[in-house]
Amino acid sequence: RSSDLFKAFARKFFARGFEVLGVSLDEPEQGRKLDKFIRENNMSWPQIYDGRFWNGAVNSEYAVHSIPRSFLIDGTTGEILAEDDELKGDGLDRALEKVYSKSAAQ
Repeated sequence: RSSDLFKAFARKFFARGFEVLGVSLDEPEQGRKLDKFIRENNMSWPQIYDGRFWNGAVNSEYAVHSIPRSFLIDGTTGEILAEDDELKGDGLDRALEKVYSKSAAQ
């Protein structure tokens, strides 16, 4: 499962300052169901859920028109470093290795 691959990857990079923010597009009144899913899948990172489904602020800000949608964002500048297909499979690992090797060289 891709979520298992992601969790293994995240453990590798959390120690290097990598952070994850999940955004749920669940419908109104689904908060309890989402909480249960998060617990059952050991998702220890913060999750945004406003119950606004496709009308949420994050969707508008990042032009989310389909899910899943993935972004690698520089937490200091807000710059989008990679997104979607660039982050599938081992793409996220490659993208972060590039980011961290670049910052180590500076």
